[in-house]
Amino acid sequence: MNVRGVIQSWIDAPPRWLRRFGNYAAQVVSVMLLAIPRPVGYWGADRFGDYFYNRNKNLRANVADNMRHVMGMDASPIAVQGAVRRAFRMQARNGFDLLRVPRVSLKRLEKQVRFDGDWTMIEETLATGRGVIICTAHYGAFDIMGQFIINRGYDASLLIGRTTSHFVHDSVTYLRKSRGWQIEQIEEPGSVRRVMKGLKAGRVVGMVVDRDWSGTGAPVTLFGAPTTLPMGHIRMALATGAEIVTVMAPRLEGNHYGFILRHIPLQRSGNMAADIAENMRRMLANIEGVIAHDPGQWVLFRPVWPHREDD
Repeated sequence: MNVRGVIQSWIDAPPRWLRRFGNYAAQVVSVMLLAIPRPVGYWGADRFGDYFYNRNKNLRANVADNMRHVMGMDASPIAVQGAVRRAFRMQARNGFDLLRVPRVSLKRLEKQVRFDGDWTMIEETLATGRGVIICTAHYGAFDIMGQFIINRGYDASLLIGRTTSHFVHDSVTYLRKSRGWQIEQIEEPGSVRRVMKGLKAGRVVGMVVDRDWSGTGAPVTLFGAPTTLPMGHIRMALATGAEIVTVMAPRLEGNHYGFILRHIPLQRSGNMAADIAENMRRMLANIEGVIAHDPGQWVLFRPVWPHREDD
């Protein structure tokens, strides 16, 4: 095997020492970035995002297709490409924020958040011994806002799937759990069972629900067009008695973060198929409304809708 092959094998399935090195490197970079003021860091992140925008034709095309579905097929090419470039910049800013997570001041973070919602439902549900599922999307500052949830003191798990190389995934996972999130990886045996057990015990579980990564999702209508999305969170809520909230974290002017918390009143008629379909519709309505307000903050770089033969 040549040198390139060895490097690729390490990225795909890194040995333990390389995983430790990746976590150590993330810690070092976190300390270094904490010394950079956020406005300066975001300026640099935007330049980094512009670089990858210019270098990745296929990703630009994927994001543009997603943006056209959100903005409407009659949206001008200039408006669509503006939203696409903005998405690349927002993702670079997310990387900057995520690398700072292990060292960021949670008290300072609280002052930077513009909260829109009510924690009461979550507190009351947990007090009864039932769990809460927090559903979010790849939108805005979704990683840094995860720390805002942890800062409430919840016993919380994040159910995720691997969507990139093991090396990158391991480093991102380390950063996400550095301040309190317990990570459950859906590929690991028993992960769903443990999440269900946690919900029945009155825990909080976070899930990102705007992409059918596994290709096993159920048909839905999103922004007026058919696609598939995972339904596991709805099934879990109905099976365990848990409640569902959506959380969206748009970036706001002045380098502030938005935190939009909405309770989804669940239909529990006993007709499982009808309840899943209706509750999914209610949840997606919340997510669609926020994304439509500023599509350029939706940072999904794979197609959300299937390719049409007439495209």
